[in-house]
Amino acid sequence: MNAPVRPVCLPPRWLQVLLALHRLSRLGYPPTLRELKGAVGLKATSNMNYQLRGLERAGLAVGPPYMQARGWRVN
Repeated sequence: MNAPVRPVCLPPRWLQVLLALHRLSRLGYPPTLRELKGAVGLKATSNMNYQLRGLERAGLAVGPPYMQARGWRVN
């Protein structure tokens, strides 16, 4: 039997990033950091990377191998 799904409280920025990642991935290929950054409204790529690494640590997103331009996806 399936376990009940518990609601998860995400920081607002993480939710924004997840929604943008999902929306941009529907184009058929994973978005770049710059595309995600623009969709979320962040100015610094390093801040976008920080948000994505947090999602990755939480198990909500999967990052690309080292030095790959595209590859972030929702887990």
